[in-house]
Order: sequence, then C-alpha cells, then structure tokens
Amino acid sequence: MNKFGFISLLLTFVLYFLQFIPMGISFQFETPFIITLVKIPIHIFAYENNEIFFWGIIANGNFQFWFNINILTGIFLLILTPLAAVLNIFGFCKENKTGKKLMNANFVILLIIFLYIIIGIPIYSEEIFGIQFGYFDIFLYLNYGFFILLINVIIAGIAYFTHPIK
Repeated sequence: MNKFGFISLLLTFVLYFLQFIPMGISFQFETPFIITLVKIPIHIFAYENNEIFFWGIIANGNFQFWFNINILTGIFLLILTPLAAVLNIFGFCKENKTGKKLMNANFVILLIIFLYIIIGIPIYSEEIFGIQFGYFDIFLYLNYGFFILLINVIIAGIAYFTHPIK
C-alpha cells in the first residue's frame, strides 16, 4: 500500500468535497450541534465576492455549477478530479505495474488540473468573472485551495515515483 497515494487521495477528497476546514470545534446540546470557531476556506480562487471551488462558483452568495458558467472548466475541475481520485484508490492498493500506471495517471490528471487553473482560468476569466485577467493577475487572487492542490500534485508525484512493484 502506497502511503503517499493515500495522502494524495485524502487531499483530493478534501479539495473536492469541503468548502472549508473547521478549526476549533466545540460541541453543544443545542442547535446547531457542532460549532466551528475558525474556518479555513479552501476555495481555489477568490475575486471580489466570487469564490471558485472544484464543484462550482459562489458569486455574490449565489451558487452555480461549472456547467452553467463554463463547460470546459466544468470538465477539468468537476469531472477530472473524481476521476483522479478513483484512479488513485485502485492505484495505491495494487503493488504491481498496473498500480504504478494508475498512480501515474493520477499524477498526470492532477498536473493537468493544476496547469488549467494557472492557464485556463485567466483565459476564461471574462466568461467567469466578467473581467479579463492577465496571466500573472491570477497569482494575486489565489487562495488556500490552490496551495493544497500544489501540495497534492507534489505528493502524487512522490507517490508515483516511490510506488512499490512486487
């Protein structure tokens, strides 16, 4: 079992399914049952009141799926991310050449998603935000989700190169 592949899988699930990471959880017997004192937002990109997540965008408090805004971004973020997770699940458990190939596919897909965020979001920023960004303007609005994705790509690369073959 590849431990780096498992960590990459956990990071992929966190990025795909969570809107924030709760810190300082307190329990009570009233509603709501769990109160989080501090929330670390894990959206990829934030511009004014718009927050980009893997599953969609929250623009001025309104949620929209990627397919309503930009189909290509929906394919890259909404479909390829769970595909990478599924390939990772089967890859880190198998300690043979097939498992190594699946870990390679996971790494390549995460790298493509990472590159699309850097290159594709500025290209389609007019359609997404209503304002055209330059290629280096995107670095001004990156958030924690982007850096977690960068760590995930690095860990997926380590998982591929250290994958045991029996």
